[in-house]
Amino acid sequence: APPLEYNEIMAKIPKGKLITTGQIREFLAMKHGAEFTCPLTAGIFISLAAQASEEREDNKIPFWRTLKKDGELNQKYPGGV
Repeated sequence: APPLEYNEIMAKIPKGKLITTGQIREFLAMKHGAEFTCPLTAGIFISLAAQASEEREDNKIPFWRTLKKDGELNQKYPGGV
């Protein structure tokens, strides 16, 4: 899935809710009729979405609501853990 699809999903997570990178990957695989998505590129695209959001003046996404597949915070996000 292209990087913007990860950004779009992360942008839709409402206040009080969380999603994991694994859930995003499962959703995108199903959406595109694939068995799985690459965990490496998914991690890169999710990190890029978070970094880009932090650098924008407006239209920021709540990237902190997207956790690693095991439910941990992502230390690669802007501001770290």
